[in-house]
Amino acid sequence: MRILRTAWLAAAGTVALDCAEAEPPAAPCGAPADEAGSGGVAAPAEAVSSPQAAATPGDTLAAVPGGATWSLVPAAPPGDLETLGDGTGPVPWIAALDELYRRAVDVWVPVALPDAGHPYAVWGASPEDVWAVGRDGRAWHWSDGRWRESETRVERALLAVWGAAGGEVWAAGEGGTLLRFDGADWFRVVAPTDRALRAVHGTAPDDVWAAGDDGTLVHWDGVRWTAYDSGTDRGLRGIWCAARDDAWAVGAEGTILHWDGTGWSVVESGTSANLAAVAGRRADEVWAVGAEGTVLRWDGARWSEEPSPCPPTRSFFDVTVSETGDVWAAGSCRLLRRDR
Repeated sequence: MRILRTAWLAAAGTVALDCAEAEPPAAPCGAPADEAGSGGVAAPAEAVSSPQAAATPGDTLAAVPGGATWSLVPAAPPGDLETLGDGTGPVPWIAALDELYRRAVDVWVPVALPDAGHPYAVWGASPEDVWAVGRDGRAWHWSDGRWRESETRVERALLAVWGAAGGEVWAAGEGGTLLRFDGADWFRVVAPTDRALRAVHGTAPDDVWAAGDDGTLVHWDGVRWTAYDSGTDRGLRGIWCAARDDAWAVGAEGTILHWDGTGWSVVESGTSANLAAVAGRRADEVWAVGAEGTVLRWDGARWSEEPSPCPPTRSFFDVTVSETGDVWAAGSCRLLRRDR
């Protein structure tokens, strides 16, 4: 994937606290709910308000093998932080409801979206070429130092966004919605499913995967989208592709699936916690996060659980890895970074 030098993430603030009380929890809070039984990753309401579970920004939370540590990133906006952009660097961006915050030195400078938009996902080709998608089929593009709304001509919520080389961008969402941006305009592409698609990622313009409800996995080969048998009916929340023959999908009840170029197979995760996101730096370094403060790492041979920087009353909603190898995770434990 194309790693950014900056990161974007979405935070729900007080809305996230209200959403945390829902059964099943929304993913992310404020976004359309998953199908019944697929499970969410929002923290229980009591965990969000529990002072015992809180940590002070900047504090080191937990040591992990190899001497690396997790630390809270200081001065992030309050509330549950729910969505990280595709790639992270030393100067992250943060989105909260209808505003995105760009860090300048040691402060976060708010940059409002047009018309109080609510982003559910953010991705960028570079720090100055960024896309956000969200409620009611809305999409926004950051360029020339400002956000501009981009007309999609759809009304269903867009839950994921990712782009390939050459300015091509994909957005996925409710009802099997799949949109393609060709550098000038958005076009709806026929999808082989009507299930909500909650994650999209790929390696090239002709190798893109989307994952969603009821174990849905669909692939774009440059001409059409094709549905693949995932071997599960559990909701899938995250997908990350290392190569054409090496991709990962994660979801409810500790579900982890691997693509080897010919088919998807279940891989033992060692957890029953709902997994919300997966990301990596290379084939032998992949991370997955989710409910109950779960942090998993793939070392090229197996998945193992890492010491979590957060108590089990908190959850992670997203994870990404920078080009330097730093791992960033966001959730009801705020924004954290694991130095390489």
